[in-house]
Amino acid sequence: MKNRKKSSLFSRLEKVQRLFFVALFSVLAIEASAQSKTISGTVLDKTGESVIGASVVVKGTTNGSITDFEGKFTISNVPDNGTIQVSFVGYKTLDIPVKGQSSFQITLEEDSEILDEVVVVGYGVAKKSDVTGALTQVTAKTIRERPVQNALQAMQGKAAGVQITSNNRPGELGDVRIRGNRSINASNDPLYVIDGIPMTAGSMADVNPNDIESMEILKDASATAIYGSRGANGVVLITTKKGKTGKVTINYDGSISFSKIDSMTDWMNSGELIDWNRQSNINAGAYTGKYGNAPDPDIDGDAYFGGVTKYPYLRPVFNSAFQFNADGTPVLRDATKYEQDVLGYAARVPVYDSSKIPTTPWTDYVTRTAVTHNHQMSLSAGTEKSKLYMSLAYLDQQSPMKDQDYKRYTINLNGEIQATDFLKVGMGVNISHSIKNYGIVSNFSNTTAKDSYGLATNLMPYAPAYDENGELLSPSDGPSQHNALLNIDQAQNETRYYGVMLSSFAELDFGKIWAPLEGVKWRTNFGSQYRNAREGSYYGNDFTNPLGYASTEPNVAYNNQSQKLAWTLENMIFVNKTFNKIHSLGLTLMQSAEYYRTEGIEVRAYECKFPTALWYSVGDSNTSKAGIGSSFSEQQRASYMARVNYSLMDRYLLTLTGRWDGASMLAVGNKWDFFPSAALAWKLNEEDFIKSINWINTLKVRVGYGVTGNASVSPYQTGGSMVSQWANKPFGQGGVTTNTTGAKASVLPNKMLGWEKQLLRTWESTLDS
Repeated sequence: MKNRKKSSLFSRLEKVQRLFFVALFSVLAIEASAQSKTISGTVLDKTGESVIGASVVVKGTTNGSITDFEGKFTISNVPDNGTIQVSFVGYKTLDIPVKGQSSFQITLEEDSEILDEVVVVGYGVAKKSDVTGALTQVTAKTIRERPVQNALQAMQGKAAGVQITSNNRPGELGDVRIRGNRSINASNDPLYVIDGIPMTAGSMADVNPNDIESMEILKDASATAIYGSRGANGVVLITTKKGKTGKVTINYDGSISFSKIDSMTDWMNSGELIDWNRQSNINAGAYTGKYGNAPDPDIDGDAYFGGVTKYPYLRPVFNSAFQFNADGTPVLRDATKYEQDVLGYAARVPVYDSSKIPTTPWTDYVTRTAVTHNHQMSLSAGTEKSKLYMSLAYLDQQSPMKDQDYKRYTINLNGEIQATDFLKVGMGVNISHSIKNYGIVSNFSNTTAKDSYGLATNLMPYAPAYDENGELLSPSDGPSQHNALLNIDQAQNETRYYGVMLSSFAELDFGKIWAPLEGVKWRTNFGSQYRNAREGSYYGNDFTNPLGYASTEPNVAYNNQSQKLAWTLENMIFVNKTFNKIHSLGLTLMQSAEYYRTEGIEVRAYECKFPTALWYSVGDSNTSKAGIGSSFSEQQRASYMARVNYSLMDRYLLTLTGRWDGASMLAVGNKWDFFPSAALAWKLNEEDFIKSINWINTLKVRVGYGVTGNASVSPYQTGGSMVSQWANKPFGQGGVTTNTTGAKASVLPNKMLGWEKQLLRTWESTLDS
């Protein structure tokens, strides 16, 4: 009995304990739930439009999210006493306390100080409102506005004073001219600087535009003189994307676009062309048909149909216009009174209908609706100590011409580490591989068609592409000799590129080491570029050679290998000080060294034996006719630069720059020269009489002076050149004569060749409202 009571008592105690622990855990769960929760919301601008891609993070942590296409976000594990921080480029950053809320509708306010955003100015950065030179910025947002295949396309129409021509060949770049041409004979291309490293051996075609954060175009002398001889034609500063502090983000960017050729020319069909040619002879009194001015098959067949007697494959085209009796004579009809009185026809004329003459759509045969795929996956991550950005991208660009296309594969890595309080290091690398196919002809002549479309427009509309059995025509002569469909299959022009661009830096902040040196920094940049190109072409056995060159004859192969290597080393000192709260002084000192080297080898082989080997077996050919060549060049540059920026009351601005440049390509005694520049700016919007005008955010007047130079001459050009052609000298004795090959000067040395210099003065005003 006692045992039962004890067991009953223990049983009740156990139940009480269970109830106690359940209640305790429930309280803890409720408390934990109250301490951490999930929140969601929408981010809008002041017009009510969704803000896509805004950053929403729990302040002080890496816990956050990015708004979607509807401006919505969701974040888990948010403390009730926490604060969420919302930010987006061009808007003021908001800090919002959670305070028991779980749903938010956030309206971002445009940043009225956006004109004070930091822009790259060359060897440093500056507030946009403090820039004294002519500068235009193209941001990543602008680049994303339309599907582009390279960075130059993104600048078209977006930068005042910058003209960019279009190049319809996939993978090719247009010409860029900043405020016009600067040189008569030398290059007029601007200098491209990627993450502080001048691009010498690389190509803008290798840079994925989706990896670019911003592009700044320096246009006047005061802005470009800091790059000395390299900046004579303007400078394009490119900053690639870097990792950002916060939550790890993975992004996908993709686009599919379509393009086609829409000719604005109203082309004649076959019948119209034949009738037009006949009428021109009638008008000249040169048509001598047996039926007056009526079409005469005995004349027209050879005169206007391309030569029916000589080229039997034209007979079906000719027969479609006339009717013939069993004996081969034309079927005749009575001419109308109008035809006799006005057109000059005989009483009886052949039955003729030009509308029945077939028209070969040559341009339709060689074109298509082109599809372009552009896809990229990117990852961004960062903490206060380190940041990482990486991307993989693929571009597949078809041309509207069937035999042209372009593929590009890119890998981009960017990282930086705050190693200590005073030392920051970083490195970026861009690796690319691209393949260009140009089909029938590479772009090497201005006297012939440059592609299959141009060759197709050269063909007569009455010339057939196929015979009566539906087989491609391959005649040795006549209007269909250069059948475009046949030649597309018989010609290949392929170029492969392999490129690597490296940029790295180390920055030392002396102010973090010793307080009196606050504002003094040392930075070293090192960058290198390598690009390998292999161009190969082959023309098959049935290629008709419409170009007429020996290099494009059937069974001719071409293999061209070239390499480019460049490196740049820069050491810079920055000093930035403010005195008495109204004087701001910035000093930049720079020393740089550059090296550039190219080499190449090429061979053109004739009468190749193995068509399937293309350009990979040039030894199996008629080696006695082979054309072989090689090339090599190298050049060096060295520079010293100093720049002073002074600001008084953040209102009156002064920039002074001096650069001493040396180039190995120039003649001895003329290798070095000095390039100064100066610029003044007055920020009128800081004056009291302007501040009262609400619609003016910034109004600035600036005047600039500068000297730029150009050393874009070929290496060794100053030393002259020698050739062996026509330099044989006969030597003989006893009636026996032999020719000894010598050399002679073709271009005499130019010991006076120095810098091509330009003095530029600018007076401008800028207004932003």
